[in-house]
Amino acid sequence: FECYKYYSNHYFLETNYRLCWNKKMFGEIASFAGWTFTGQFAFIGYTQGINILMNIFFGPLVNAARGVSVPVQSAARLLVNNFPIAIRPLMIQSWAQGEHEYMHKLVVYSTRLSFYLTTLTVFPLLFTIKPLLHIWLGEVPEHTVAFVEIILYSMLADAFCHGMIVSIHATGKIAKFQIWESASLLTVVPIAYILLKVWNISAEQVMWVYFFVQIFTQIIRMYIVLPRIKMKWSYYLKNVFPRVLAVLAILLIPSLMFKISEQSSFLYTTLSFMGNFLFVCLVIMFVGLKQEERKIIKQYISKFIRR
Repeated sequence: FECYKYYSNHYFLETNYRLCWNKKMFGEIASFAGWTFTGQFAFIGYTQGINILMNIFFGPLVNAARGVSVPVQSAARLLVNNFPIAIRPLMIQSWAQGEHEYMHKLVVYSTRLSFYLTTLTVFPLLFTIKPLLHIWLGEVPEHTVAFVEIILYSMLADAFCHGMIVSIHATGKIAKFQIWESASLLTVVPIAYILLKVWNISAEQVMWVYFFVQIFTQIIRMYIVLPRIKMKWSYYLKNVFPRVLAVLAILLIPSLMFKISEQSSFLYTTLSFMGNFLFVCLVIMFVGLKQEERKIIKQYISKFIRR
């Protein structure tokens, strides 16, 4: 740490500091941190709430099946989680400099690319999830496959949130956003409880409640964020959803109709996963991306091959 500190102080003048007290700035930072914590609290609340409901109504075996789906979700998110980190500085800078049109383009591109990165993980897994779980666990608990599939579909809905969250954070005005987003996500627990108590829905249907709450929450995000960043609904809808829905339609139908057997060999499962990954890449390249975006991708691939 001391080495980093010495190097930064010596070569970057902006890292030199002196202690001071700015009450207004401290209040703004504390407010931002506090509202951000509200979002984290909501995440813990609805995830643990679902676990509690599963345990109360279905017992520990079903809860164990849900427990298996959580690390699968975490692993599948590895490819997507780093993308908002890369786009965040550009969005914050463009908003701070008043370049709203450029920021709007970043929101659109980040939303679409987050969705495409998610599909690169989700759909190959959907095709091969049964043998992969069998290879991983040996004996696959009941409900596990269904839980993992619903979790993966929920990731597709959740992929649209990254551009919204980064853009509203760039404005610094997140109180209203965090209140409504947190409240919406937490509704999954009382809704699922009422449906379990009154209509005795299945464990899989509880997870579908979670899926539809994710979609509803995304609509709320759009309703709050788009006016706040001065983006027209027509611009966002026109530039995000036509290509995204086309990609989704092409990939969703095969994933629902064709899945390889649980008893498939490791080699066949690996080849199937790689083949589906390539298929998803081609669909994204020729359906999901615009012509100028394809040119940029081809340039990067050419540079990589030359290196």
